[in-house]
Amino acid sequence: MSKATPRREVRSFKLSSLPIEVRTAPDGSRSITGIAAPFNKRSVDLNGFVEIIAPGAFTRTLKENPDVLALRDHDSTILLGRTKSGTLTLSEAAQGLRFTCKLPATTQAADLIESLGRGDIDSCSFGFNVAEDGDTWTVTPDGTVLRTLRDVDLWEISVVSFPAYPDSTAALRSCPPEFRSKIKADIDADDILDNDNDDSDDSDDDEDDDEQRCDCQCQECLDGNCDECSNEDCDDDTCEGCPNQDDIRSDKLRVRSVFDRRMTT
Repeated sequence: MSKATPRREVRSFKLSSLPIEVRTAPDGSRSITGIAAPFNKRSVDLNGFVEIIAPGAFTRTLKENPDVLALRDHDSTILLGRTKSGTLTLSEAAQGLRFTCKLPATTQAADLIESLGRGDIDSCSFGFNVAEDGDTWTVTPDGTVLRTLRDVDLWEISVVSFPAYPDSTAALRSCPPEFRSKIKADIDADDILDNDNDDSDDSDDDEDDDEQRCDCQCQECLDGNCDECSNEDCDDDTCEGCPNQDDIRSDKLRVRSVFDRRMTT
């Protein structure tokens, strides 16, 4: 079975202990430097798991000299620099992925420098794909599911306003089934506790959880297209829209109907 095409992921980090510095060159040009992704620092909860970046995770991709962009808030229309033009340089340091970006003489860059100087912005982010076998999943002694990024393809770095950790869905698609089952169980347990303590309408959250709960490993399900599930033996009743589930549900209903009739005769 072929593997699913890696989906681009985004992670952001609040770096108050590793500040972004603004520097002025003798020619008057301005640049910023800092750590775009710290090593060995746990992320926040990513919907059932946490994540760390192992030292060396960027070694291969940097050797391959990719064309990496430096952006503001992942907005490709606010281009601050890029490795292709030499205005962005990247390297691995002891703390993590270090960057230096020579800023353009634009209003957006001037606004960024002002916000950095005021301390309004102190966070960085990076966009990436995980290379094949480039991550490992383990369970820590306290029961936490831990994903370790060991080899990634780097696409862009960003200076961001909010240190969020979006897009855990792409990571869950590559998660081994045994860990996905644990994550699902943990999420289900949390849902039970939330429902006991919260009468609010969580229908939207339930729909998002359902999208991540299918454990079928066919290509279509890994890509999030459960309604095109190609696994003829799929028996995962959380595989939403799976054509096989219609047959399974029909069989269950028929069995239930026969059982009910026997119980009433």
